[in-house]
Amino acid sequence: MRTNIVSSLFLGLAIFLLSACGSEKGAKAELPDPAPETHAEPQDTTRSATGSSGGSAIMGGPAGTLEARRRSTLSPRASGVVTKVHVRDGDRVAEGDALVSLDTEDFALRTRQSAASVDAARAGFTAAEADWKRSKALLADKALSQAQFDGVDARYLGAKAGLTQAEVALAMSKKAERDSVLRAPFPGVIVRRYVSEGEYASLMPATNLVTLEETGVYDLRVYLPADRASTVHTGDIVTVRLPGAGKEARGTVLQVLPPVDENATVAVLVEVPDPENALRPGMTAEAASIRTEGKKNK
Repeated sequence: MRTNIVSSLFLGLAIFLLSACGSEKGAKAELPDPAPETHAEPQDTTRSATGSSGGSAIMGGPAGTLEARRRSTLSPRASGVVTKVHVRDGDRVAEGDALVSLDTEDFALRTRQSAASVDAARAGFTAAEADWKRSKALLADKALSQAQFDGVDARYLGAKAGLTQAEVALAMSKKAERDSVLRAPFPGVIVRRYVSEGEYASLMPATNLVTLEETGVYDLRVYLPADRASTVHTGDIVTVRLPGAGKEARGTVLQVLPPVDENATVAVLVEVPDPENALRPGMTAEAASIRTEGKKNK
């Protein structure tokens, strides 16, 4: 009887130990795996606020509007009746293209008159020159007095001056004839024409004929707080966003204007090329960032 009780106790103790071992193994199986060890990527320290090492400086998106580099309202160089207007609003022209022509009949007549005056003056000068040469020889031979030669010399000099004057008048007449055609002083677009055929265009007071605006390149003026002026330098490359055109352009800082006082904003003038003629003056533009492309600014 006692032997059975002892056997039962040993059996119960064995079952308890087996159960405890199983529970410990299960608890260990349910523990989560340790988190993998991570390594932070090194920060890029080559980008600088000044952009002096090929870095960038975010300008905070200062906005401005595109400005035409040249905008001229052209007037005639001579007075006359408008015979032909060669352009309309919005037309693109190249340098030297004809814009407005004036009546050339008066100019042509004046040129003919001036040319005739030159012929007459040249004939008089030729005669005076021949007389001067003969008188010079007679003076050397004592056959002519100094007083007589002085009179011949004065006529010779007067004839020479008269020829020069006639030639200048002819050149002016020819220039006026050329000026009867107004030509584009630079490539651009016609913003507005003010005259039509048959109207009289006056030199004084000047009559406005057309307004021409340069294309192909624009200026963008943006403003930064004075404490950020040192982040921008002449020659920096600028990324310019143009929402109205749905594109970006690549500009160059032309000039950083000094602030009026320490609390004033700084004007930054950026050149924005437009080789495709896709932009227009007045478009809103945003200078997003600048970059020196690895060049060190001075």
